[in-house]
Amino acid sequence: MLDYSDDSEKYPSRAEFASGYGLMEAASWNWFKSLYLRNEADTLDPRASPIAEDHLANLAPALIITSEFDLLRDEGVSYANRLNEAGTFAKHVNFEGMIHGFFAMAPLLNEAVEAQALACNTLVDAMSGGTRE
Repeated sequence: MLDYSDDSEKYPSRAEFASGYGLMEAASWNWFKSLYLRNEADTLDPRASPIAEDHLANLAPALIITSEFDLLRDEGVSYANRLNEAGTFAKHVNFEGMIHGFFAMAPLLNEAVEAQALACNTLVDAMSGGTRE
């Protein structure tokens, strides 16, 4: 299996939450990526990892939802920042106390209900040209 986990210096959450925070751990992240990518070079393909794209201007607005205890959190924050720096609107919302995959835990978690409502309302706004906040 290919090892895609060595981003801990660039994204500290990769090391900080590599194990013990739910099902998405460094080992499972490597396994999921091995299902999608042919080789390590594919990790630099923007179709697999949008943050790898050099040109982030003139893209559609984005909503990026992260969770506090997620090895991918810092990558999401970085992507939102890069989009905004490129002039593409990106709204980033981090859900404190949550792990990767919390979004699918509605109605058990109020935060999941809130995150799903945020995503749905953002999509409705984008399609209708309105603002809902």
